[in-house]
Amino acid sequence: MNLDLQPTKVSFKGHSRTKNVTYQVELNLYGEIDPKGSKVNHTDRDIEMVLRKKDLVEEYWPRLLKDKGKVGFETSPNKRRQLL
Repeated sequence: MNLDLQPTKVSFKGHSRTKNVTYQVELNLYGEIDPKGSKVNHTDRDIEMVLRKKDLVEEYWPRLLKDKGKVGFETSPNKRRQLL
């Protein structure tokens, strides 16, 4: 698994041994984050991230991604998709 947090994007590439499929995605974020202040927790089943905003000017972003629209694999109940 390869997970790369950068100030304006999150990149992921991983391989499923059970399905023999490689997954890859690059998400352009709405604003800048602090990669060193952000946290990542991953298990065999999922990846959870707490992304720390670089500037605390706004309390919340209107959305996580730069582009409008919903990504099919994104699960984002407000309590889990928090930008601190």
